[in-house]
Amino acid sequence: MESDFDYPDTEKLGTCNSSTPRTTGPELHYRTILPDNEDRLAYSLNQNGPLVVVYIRAVRSYCSKGIYNDHLCRGAVAQAMLLDGIEKDDNGDELWILKNSRGTPLGDKGFINPWIDPLSS
Repeated sequence: MESDFDYPDTEKLGTCNSSTPRTTGPELHYRTILPDNEDRLAYSLNQNGPLVVVYIRAVRSYCSKGIYNDHLCRGAVAQAMLLDGIEKDDNGDELWILKNSRGTPLGDKGFINPWIDPLSS
């Protein structure tokens, strides 16, 4: 991936620079984890650190603070998020730590905590 310094935006119409790109960052890898396999997702998080995930949520599911728990997914939309970790709530239930990609106004200062489904594997 080119850096902004090496390939600046000219802010005008034109042609792309077709020179051979220089690598500026780490090599990126991806893996598909199918829905309803939260054990595999937790394993990948543990092995690799924070993960970029596509989170499918109900339209008005987390416009304010709180723990998200909606298994019906009516009116679902997909959103890219950063899966940052796992924590436990006051009852000992495990929650994902997700940072949303739309800033701090949504969720709890930009984070949501959906329950980890104990029945998925």
